[in-house]
Amino acid sequence: MFVVLERTVGDIKRASALAMSADVTRLSTVTRVLQASSDARVMWQRRVLWLIAFICAVDVLLVGALVFSGKPAEQINANADQVALILSQLEHNHNAAIAEIYYDPSLTVSRIDQASTSVNLADLKPLSDNYLYSIGSGEQRQTVLIDATAIAVLLAVNSDWVAYLNSDSDAVYNVIITGSNAERFLTSYSGYSIAYHSLTIGEITVDRSTVYILARPHYTLVLNGQAITVNDACLFGFVRQSSSLVLSSIEPVAMYEAADS
Repeated sequence: MFVVLERTVGDIKRASALAMSADVTRLSTVTRVLQASSDARVMWQRRVLWLIAFICAVDVLLVGALVFSGKPAEQINANADQVALILSQLEHNHNAAIAEIYYDPSLTVSRIDQASTSVNLADLKPLSDNYLYSIGSGEQRQTVLIDATAIAVLLAVNSDWVAYLNSDSDAVYNVIITGSNAERFLTSYSGYSIAYHSLTIGEITVDRSTVYILARPHYTLVLNGQAITVNDACLFGFVRQSSSLVLSSIEPVAMYEAADS
């Protein structure tokens, strides 16, 4: 199961329709009240009901058409913070180059085959100290968090890579380390054009010096009429540079099947 964060207009309209019919019990109760009331009271209550439905629909639109289907309430609550975090960074999907962005809580490092990566998975731990730096002082003080910055850089790198391949933009160099594994990976596709279908974001972990995001890019590369579609999980590694994070590595990894929940 994954959570849809950024969808097409049609998907958002459908999500709005679902929101307006979400609470069947409450709507049934209101309907019985309406049937027992006078015509004037019926009209007034119907207007209130439609106002409630409209507010629900707008709320769905504002949170990006989040879809939690068939999961227990405690799991939904656990996912909510991560979803909100990703939503807060969507502006870094430059020019909306990544068509769709998802969150998948089952995309975890415990599912990575150690033989497929040079990263020692035993060293990867949950992010406990999330502080990166602060701006300002007093009431104007703002704290910049590691996980938010890593997601922002992840979205910037992948969307700027589209501009690099399709229009020779060099903006991607602002968020990667020159001469790194990340640069070699991204520039190895020079000459290709790309359509970036989706990016699924999973677990964020850290070792002694690097922040990792496990994600699943899905894109199609085209060269001389030949198309290559990629949908492999990757470990994206980020390191501190000055007061921010930059991408240092991209490593495709093999994954075990997720256990049934």
